[in-house]
Amino acid sequence: PDPIFVLRKHVKDVTSVKFIPITKPKLKTKNLELNLENHLLVSGDIVGNLNIWNLERRRCICSIPKAHNHSILSIIHCEEKSQFLTQGRDGIIKLWDANTLTEINSLFSFNSTSNSSYGSNSSSSEILNIVKPLKSIDY
Repeated sequence: PDPIFVLRKHVKDVTSVKFIPITKPKLKTKNLELNLENHLLVSGDIVGNLNIWNLERRRCICSIPKAHNHSILSIIHCEEKSQFLTQGRDGIIKLWDANTLTEINSLFSFNSTSNSSYGSNSSSSEILNIVKPLKSIDY
């Protein structure tokens, strides 16, 4: 079947995609206010770029070039708040605010030469237990 629509922004292979619910129906970024349908689509690519999509408009609303130094392996929604985690092949787990699209914290998670990682099968609470001690954030 043909796709309903195609989102074009990444110039390299997309390696991870996740729908993220947000608590605020409006997102303010770069002096631009956008109305969203309470969800964002977050995508990461093989070179570490992160894109955030407004599916109502079918447009990329924010690009974070080099969010990671290598490919983004997984994106996990943190159910407790409007936050999400990204894990890159660079060995770093980053915590992001889904409402402001800013990085809250990061943690070096493993030796980048190792194949072990926290993949998409890990629960958000399991990974939050790793990130939580780094900064006193009210989860």
